[in-house]
Amino acid sequence: MSSTIQQILQQIRHTVTHKNLAKKELMSLIQKNWHKNKNITDSLNFAELFNWETFDLWELAITMGSGDNRKWVRTSGYDYSNLDDAKFVISSARNNKIKYPQQWTHSFIIKGITHKKGNLLVAGWNIHNAQMFYFNIPYIAYKDNKTVELVLEQFTSNKKIKYINKPFTGNVSHKHCKYWEYECKSFEDMLEAKYIRKKRRAA
Repeated sequence: MSSTIQQILQQIRHTVTHKNLAKKELMSLIQKNWHKNKNITDSLNFAELFNWETFDLWELAITMGSGDNRKWVRTSGYDYSNLDDAKFVISSARNNKIKYPQQWTHSFIIKGITHKKGNLLVAGWNIHNAQMFYFNIPYIAYKDNKTVELVLEQFTSNKKIKYINKPFTGNVSHKHCKYWEYECKSFEDMLEAKYIRKKRRAA
């Protein structure tokens, strides 16, 4: 087996591992509020959640953590009765310039927001340090955009770097960039739009 194929397989295993880690994190949020949602849990077997997709788990976690504040409706334009929409994303990396110097970016990219009508409730899993980030992004902040990008890390390289060997540290060095003002410290704070930074830029 060639070294390139070995590296590709290693990258696939790395991604799968982190998807599973993120899934466990989401399931712990669901389990925390399991006893408070008998109307939902009576129809669920916790073990079956292992087979759910991460975005489904995220929607359920929000539903169970919100109580009567958000009813899960999952309809065109929003996921909840108050028009909020759930977004789960795993961080990704890319090279923005083919020619030297290369410009590498590691970020959360949120798509499918064109027809949304309310706040984006975002869970972002950083694959380089196995950490979940939470955001509550107001509609007014993204309504004129087709995507939302939260930059975690960027660097420039004058040497050729293969995608599968991208040397990101996992540290978040770009919290001064757009949308980071809507970061929340915890899942519970995200549900109530309690932001880490008290003074936020105008949208």
